[in-house]
Amino acid sequence: HRLGLKEMMLLGTSARMSPLELKASESMRLRRLARDAIYKEDQKQLVVPLKKNIDPALQLVTLLRELVPAG
Repeated sequence: HRLGLKEMMLLGTSARMSPLELKASESMRLRRLARDAIYKEDQKQLVVPLKKNIDPALQLVTLLRELVPAG
């Protein structure tokens, strides 16, 4: 709820989340945290490739906590 995400879909080896607005600093952080992730600014959508053998929910929660820290 903190980020306002209304949609999260797992599509094979990736996850799609929206709407998500990223500041410029968060977009730069995204490149460092998840190099292969794609942020579609016009659609406010984030597409993140998922690693095999790791719980997708854990991966996404960890990424979002690092990408957009609370506070």
